[in-house]
Amino acid sequence: MELMFLQRLSLAGDADERTIRRAYARELKLIDQEHDAAGFQSLREAYEAALFWVRNPEYFAGDDDGDGEEKRAQVQADAPPAPDVAGTEVIEATALPAEVLPAGEDPQALGDEVFEEFVARLPALAAAAKGPIESETPWAQALQTCLDDLRLFGIDAREQFERRVAMLLAEGWRPGHEALLVAAVDTFGWAADRRRVQNLGYAGMLIDLAIDERALFDSQHDDEADAQRRLLQQLRDPAMPSWRVLALQVHALETMTARFPNWLSMVVDVDTINSWRKMEENMPGWQRALALLGLKRRATMRDARAEDTFRWYWVWVLLVVIFFAVRTLSNTGADHHNVPPVMALDAEALINQAENQYFDGQMEAAMTSLDQANALKPDFADAYAMRAYLWQLAGVEKPIDSMLEKAAALNPDSVRLLRLRAAISANRGNFQEALRDIDRLLPGDEDLYFTRILQVEVLLNVQRSPEALEQLESMLTHFSDKPRVYHLIAFIHKKNGNMEKAMEVLTRGVASAPDATMYLDRALLRPASDRAGRERDFDSALALTDNPIGVLSARAWWEREAGRPDDAIATYKRAMERLDDTDTVIQLLALRSVAYTMAGKPDQAADDVEKARTRADTAMRLNNLAWILATNNAALPTALTLAQKANTDAPDAPAFLDTEGVILLRLGKFDQAVERFDRALALAPTMAGTLFVRGIARQHLGQQAGAAADLKAARAKRPGIDAEYAGYGIKP
Repeated sequence: MELMFLQRLSLAGDADERTIRRAYARELKLIDQEHDAAGFQSLREAYEAALFWVRNPEYFAGDDDGDGEEKRAQVQADAPPAPDVAGTEVIEATALPAEVLPAGEDPQALGDEVFEEFVARLPALAAAAKGPIESETPWAQALQTCLDDLRLFGIDAREQFERRVAMLLAEGWRPGHEALLVAAVDTFGWAADRRRVQNLGYAGMLIDLAIDERALFDSQHDDEADAQRRLLQQLRDPAMPSWRVLALQVHALETMTARFPNWLSMVVDVDTINSWRKMEENMPGWQRALALLGLKRRATMRDARAEDTFRWYWVWVLLVVIFFAVRTLSNTGADHHNVPPVMALDAEALINQAENQYFDGQMEAAMTSLDQANALKPDFADAYAMRAYLWQLAGVEKPIDSMLEKAAALNPDSVRLLRLRAAISANRGNFQEALRDIDRLLPGDEDLYFTRILQVEVLLNVQRSPEALEQLESMLTHFSDKPRVYHLIAFIHKKNGNMEKAMEVLTRGVASAPDATMYLDRALLRPASDRAGRERDFDSALALTDNPIGVLSARAWWEREAGRPDDAIATYKRAMERLDDTDTVIQLLALRSVAYTMAGKPDQAADDVEKARTRADTAMRLNNLAWILATNNAALPTALTLAQKANTDAPDAPAFLDTEGVILLRLGKFDQAVERFDRALALAPTMAGTLFVRGIARQHLGQQAGAAADLKAARAKRPGIDAEYAGYGIKP
């Protein structure tokens, strides 16, 4: 007789435990758990029965008449009853019992294992985009595939995976991270439930700030946002910009770093930003004026006087150019009486011009320059290699490989060909091909920084960390002034769990190539007992950075955690003196109000709350402000007013209802708190935090059975939730 639970799972009689788990995962995806509780319960029972069957064959041995099924039913009857599915709660995959996991597996190790597999797929996802990424969907699908993995069915494993993703994003940009950040925010629900991301430690704090900064970016005027998106694409390319691009974009770059410091570090390489800044500092005055010559203003309505002013402006610029050019010629001893008025570009110069034109957003002009280069020198391999490279960057459907083959046939040893082909291969995820070209380059080009860094990053992508570390150590001989080298070495040591060596490398780095982020990394890596060391590193980071907000925020957070509210107050003040971003100011004001309360200064705390309230002009800002106050048990009547306004403006946001409910709970209004929690759970039945606080509210109302059920469900979904809320001062 075929067993019914095997039929439900579409399994044969020779199924093993692994097959059963896979079948359960397959069938689970076909059920809408929120709307088909009965179907989920039926599947769950079949799954549990199948596990019992495969683990207890003696109960079924020789029972062709079905008696084994009766034995199994009898044993199952002695087990605790399955949860009641008549109510609104539906137990999701993350709340499955421990037997889902293979016996003896460490949940955190499982989370790490799935994460490492996920990271290994990221380069291929970025390469598959073939140019600027238009959609985060592939990254969201990759995340969901991991979350559907049986190894993440346990809550601890799932949370470890989420924590590792957050840490990866906070460590800084790598190709594709601009899409991964969007996908992770949506998949994990970080924007809707800010407490969830805030619970991820320092990485969560940075992502929390980045979410608000991205919202601010999206709220800009379309023209400004589009221009900044183009700048982001340029910053993601390893090649340095032309003088013209740099002169045109430096103001926009500084604007973005001031407005979006945390988000920017996750969507572009901070080292690239620093390189642009250094190049801009060293730009000759005459080159700057020449780069700006011919720049068109944005079309606006101007009267005749404005037009006249505009013409005189360009006369002045031209005079500046002539002045600097004459001075330069005099200083170099050139015979400026015999300088020809125009110098024709040779093929090499045309190739460089094409690259600059591409990064100016002039793809058609870039292709024209390459056509001219080929016309001057038809057998010039570099022109064909550059054409293939620009096609790949632009993501256009062109015969890139055939163009590379043509270049190789003309000059297989061209340094530019090997370098560009390696970059193309790395962008595609063809890391072995990239390494072959890099290996050909390096014997005769040992001091080429770009190629060596590309080699290291490719080695890291193919999980060859020891070789990458060896290469980085050797680079210190020639590139001891490059912060990126020290950052990568420290990253590898931290990844290997060797914090002592990571600390040593950062110490060497700040001595040879002082850099704000290196000092900040070292400050946060120091043990809690090393207060003086942390202070010195924070001070050094502040002295070197042009954008101190991130450094100051991290420092104030540490000072509060260390029980030094007066120091935190001073640090928050310094941060806000340099800041004009509304969302960040609101958060810092709220946190400083908490520090004032800790320091016994209620008047100043109330003043900061009021300042934050006047700036909170959206439902999200109101809720976030209310939550900071609620979790710190500060200014609760004001927090309640803020939460009520947020729920009026956004009535279907479960996280906002939860915030209001927590405030009502702290105010002792238990009936009202339960009503808000009920509404939140009707919208999002699996919110463990809401179940937990509803259980506490029900305890106060004497509803012991309902309270016990809520607390049990919350603890099953999120082990450790008692300690989490105890940190807020909220306990059953």
